[in-house]
Amino acid sequence: MRIMNKYLLIIISLLFVGLGACQDDDTEVVPVWEQKNLYRVKEIAGTNAKWGDFRLEFSYTNEKLDSIVCYDKQEKMLGRLSATYSNSAVYFYWYDYVVSIDADSVAKIHPDSIPYSAQLATSWNYKLDNNEIIEEIVAYYGPKELPEDADFDYTYELKGEMKYMYEHDVNGRNLFMRVLNLHETDEMPIKYEFLYEQNLKNGYVKYVYGIDSWNPSSKVMYIRGGEQVCGMEEFVFKDGWVLQSKQEFIYQGSNPIRLENGEDVIEYVYEKGCLTKLQSKDIEIEIKYEAGHGNFYWLQMPEVLLSAAPYIK
Repeated sequence: MRIMNKYLLIIISLLFVGLGACQDDDTEVVPVWEQKNLYRVKEIAGTNAKWGDFRLEFSYTNEKLDSIVCYDKQEKMLGRLSATYSNSAVYFYWYDYVVSIDADSVAKIHPDSIPYSAQLATSWNYKLDNNEIIEEIVAYYGPKELPEDADFDYTYELKGEMKYMYEHDVNGRNLFMRVLNLHETDEMPIKYEFLYEQNLKNGYVKYVYGIDSWNPSSKVMYIRGGEQVCGMEEFVFKDGWVLQSKQEFIYQGSNPIRLENGEDVIEYVYEKGCLTKLQSKDIEIEIKYEAGHGNFYWLQMPEVLLSAAPYIK
């Protein structure tokens, strides 16, 4: 459904699945937009298939994310994120730095002379109501698909655009999330209904809009041991709910250190309650923090709302 700046969003989404890095264990129901955390992400370093060895450097102004810059191991800039804020809207823009000349031309010049161009890869457009996100539009861009005999073209084009609309209760809990594909308009709208039990998220049901009604498609239920989420069960609707898959969290004290989903495994390392290392078959990252509140969680993939995991703020 989503064509995107894949590796940036993998990093972001895996961080949110990091389950409560540097979060207070406070069961009091406080509206999300009023919550404050003591630490915020300062730097992420790791390795992935797109960037190789990379480092993300975060900066904030007045407790708000101002920029992210991505460097390779030679400290060459690979991409950057910029932010624009107003009382009723927030905009984030991620740019990839891409070579702006063809391979033959690159071979003829010194590496330090290779020209680069900033190409918009992902944009986030948030609509706010009293600092609460009520609508989000995420657009994804990528290299043009050109025939083999076409002239070299480094510019990006729109690949996908999704709209998310949220309904909350007075405590900031998500009740519903509606999803529209603005790029593939023949795709049917989707709705997620979030389930709660005693102020704890207990799962969700996914509906797909039919001719004149919302029809159940799938659901996820959380397996809890007290307040801890020990696992998740996914069901599909086939004239009734049928169990399809199961995920399991393994804890060390109050911190989950391993997520198992069949052959897929994510492992976590903590220091003083903060997630400092995350590793899976696709990516390995290390995280550094600084004192202060931040809004990095706004960059979460909306699908992270469907996870049983808390998110890094």
